[in-house]
Amino acid sequence: MKMKKMKYTQEKQHKKRRGTIVRPLRLLLIILATVAILFVSWYFVDRQSLAKITTNIISGTGQQECPKELASAQSKPGWTDPLTGMEFVWIKPGCFWMGSPESEDNYNEERHYVIISEGYYLGKYEVTQAQWQKIMNNNPAHFNDREDYRNRPVEGVTFNEVQQFIERLNNQSDFQFNLPTEAQWEYAARAGTTTAYYWGDNIDCKKAHYGSKDCGIKETTTVGSFSPNAWGLYDMVGNVLEWTCSEYEEDYDDKEQECLSTDGTSYASFVLRGGSWLFYDPGRIRSAARNESSANTSNFDMGFRLSRKGGR
Repeated sequence: MKMKKMKYTQEKQHKKRRGTIVRPLRLLLIILATVAILFVSWYFVDRQSLAKITTNIISGTGQQECPKELASAQSKPGWTDPLTGMEFVWIKPGCFWMGSPESEDNYNEERHYVIISEGYYLGKYEVTQAQWQKIMNNNPAHFNDREDYRNRPVEGVTFNEVQQFIERLNNQSDFQFNLPTEAQWEYAARAGTTTAYYWGDNIDCKKAHYGSKDCGIKETTTVGSFSPNAWGLYDMVGNVLEWTCSEYEEDYDDKEQECLSTDGTSYASFVLRGGSWLFYDPGRIRSAARNESSANTSNFDMGFRLSRKGGR
């Protein structure tokens, strides 16, 4: 009887010790299983959600909110420079998707959201040969012997020569002019659209002057020969390429929103936008299409339009 009782007591103590060990192990296993479930849920669900959000942002379908103060910014009337007669359109601040979607398939136009925090004036037309002559007392344009040359865009000008023009103009004017940044240019060219061109996705010789054999014109045309975009800007597609003040960077890297200092620009490449009468490929004159050239390069399809800060 005593032996049986002792055996029972030993078994009870053994079960107690075993329970003391098993319960923490069981609790640990439950914790590990819970952590594993949470990790799997995060990896396969949240990661997928994150990937979807990222894809939407890159493709330009993600939801982005423009700051209310920009979305409600007031318009201003246009303005004419009293010295040169250049007409300017007010571009109010706002936000837009810069670059192209994957469907347009261009390697250096990664779509990204850009905020234009300040309004600015932008030339209604490309700078003409007559306006260049008035400031520089010369005419470098290739098509300067045409009957209507005065109202054709000046071309054959390098970035550095354009900077000389701007410097002389600013010295004679009560206002300060510049080239637009690459972001300012595309924001204005799109005029609120997200299509390949500011009128839609299909090229049309009646909408812009570019180098297709179907269009028939093999040189520049008088500025304003084609209909403007929704914001009243002419020739944002075709006619001549337009210099911007932004240094070219394949991945943008925020340089599209900056003007590169004009000091030491000999080795820099600057962005040109808009395509030209020489471009036969309609893909090269889309709103997002980018071109670049060194500061000392010129050609008879390279021109520009000016911008000006918002104060009257």
